[in-house]
Amino acid sequence: MKKEEFYNIDDQIDDLFFDYFLLEDPTPNIADLYHYTTFEGAKGILGGKSISLRFTRWDCFADSYEGKFVLDVYQDVCKYALSTGRINNEFYKEIIDVKPHNLIISNDLKPQIVIKPSTYYICCLSTEKDSEKLWNHEDRDIQFNIQFKVLFDQLKANSSKSFAIKKVLYDSQEQKNLLLCKIDKAYNYFCKEKSALCKIKWYLSELLDVFQFVFKKSYYDFESEYRIIYRISEDEAKQKSKVKFYKGRPSIYIEIPNIPTECVAKVFYKPKAKEDILKILQEKSMEDRLEQI
Repeated sequence: MKKEEFYNIDDQIDDLFFDYFLLEDPTPNIADLYHYTTFEGAKGILGGKSISLRFTRWDCFADSYEGKFVLDVYQDVCKYALSTGRINNEFYKEIIDVKPHNLIISNDLKPQIVIKPSTYYICCLSTEKDSEKLWNHEDRDIQFNIQFKVLFDQLKANSSKSFAIKKVLYDSQEQKNLLLCKIDKAYNYFCKEKSALCKIKWYLSELLDVFQFVFKKSYYDFESEYRIIYRISEDEAKQKSKVKFYKGRPSIYIEIPNIPTECVAKVFYKPKAKEDILKILQEKSMEDRLEQI
């Protein structure tokens, strides 16, 4: 196979991933998103020179179950696709052990190509304006709920291929259907050009990277969560990331500054928490957006 043909397929599969990452799952009617946070979290967002958002590295969440079961769902779907004849045994054997964040070495061209994965940082938001369960988070002293408007549009304007917003899926059948659709597409490319297998595995690995943040157990459906996912090269992340400690545990994060003040519609607060944040809002002439829940 000619080198040009390989990169033709390569580019097509790149596009296939970014079509999902950037374009699929359109999210109309989510102009309002809410971020429940502590005083320190609110101070970090509102108290700097500009409004900032904090994106936490994917492996630093306090939830010990975060992303743990996506491989179980993936392998179940691969087995189902094989048993129903949607994929053949050759393809099944190649993809069944694909995992998030694989480093894949291509033998199709010389010298060998290492496809280095990007890393992901996440900002968690909710469509719930006043959720008792979110206010009473068992692991954090939640004092504030910041209401954002058209936040995602502002992020996208700054970087077209770095940010995606995804609705968290809690229903197991919905998760399986989404994965099955992606495996079908990957198999179609495999049938067209087997030498593109390396890139197909990259595609599935990158999808699993995202799905591990999008798939959650039904127990958490009260969160009604949307996640803004920041895709960044590991080298760039090392330059931009910071570290804080929460209950002795390191948390690695990146701050995205210069969020327009008009994106903050309201800052809801618990009784007795007003004075903690009032001065910060006054400095930005935003005190009129403070409201007791």
